[in-house]
Amino acid sequence: MLLHFLASYRLMVGVLIALGVSTAIATFVENDFGTSTARVFFYEAWWFGLLLLFACINILAVMIRTKMWKKPPRAMFHGAFILILAGALTTHFLGVEGTIELKENSPKDFFIGTTPHLHINLVSSENQIVEKSVPYRTNAWKNRFSYTVFFNEEALNFKVLKVNV
Repeated sequence: MLLHFLASYRLMVGVLIALGVSTAIATFVENDFGTSTARVFFYEAWWFGLLLLFACINILAVMIRTKMWKKPPRAMFHGAFILILAGALTTHFLGVEGTIELKENSPKDFFIGTTPHLHINLVSSENQIVEKSVPYRTNAWKNRFSYTVFFNEEALNFKVLKVNV
């Protein structure tokens, strides 16, 4: 019964419609409210990854149910979609986005990520230095951020009061 549901064409139509509608809405949200808002609510959301996973499982189940390996051109065509979706899932869950400037004969061991960071530098009266780099993300609807740093046995609370997106 589960294989029948996972290998149904109706499930694939539903998943494709959901992916199409959500990416269309995400495009408008990104245009009106910024890239970070679209990333938080759509592209990096758990449900978007779940849709990609359902699409991948569905194609694989259809290939098994219809014994597609007996028809190599069809198997390669559908297998290419599985490969593309597997790459999208890997990027979705494990990917890090950033830039690196490479010049000839100059090795680099760092890159500049796109996730914004709040840099906190604290100096005590004894010149003890504590440096923290805290990642945070803001968007059009959620601009609250707080972080606690322990310094000289005291808890210091940092709050971002207002962010203009």
